Amino acid sequence: MKTAIDILARELGAGTFDKSCSTEEQTILRIFISQQKVRVLQVTSKGYINFGTANGWLETPELVKHCVAKKHSPKQTGTGRCMTEVKCDLCRYKYFIDSSD
Repeated sequence: MKTAIDILARELGAGTFDKSCSTEEQTILRIFISQQKVRVLQVTSKGYINFGTANGWLETPELVKHCVAKKHSPKQTGTGRCMTEVKCDLCRYKYFIDSSD
């Protein structure tokens, strides 16, 4: 499965969306690019976009909204006493929720 990073690297080399780029890939890229304009995104070594901690968001990232609209089921994993990691393997993003006071 291609990640947004793989698709983006290919498309940036072409300067435009390639005809082989599926509609789904184009949507992911447009979301990724729009988020890139808002802030510098961290990408993990496994190709996941890391949106940081949700508690600090001013608004929900477009990729997360897209994921919810597609009815994906992101995994939630406790990573500490008050930290939860939310990760979608289909959209290749993750973020954390800090439930401490």
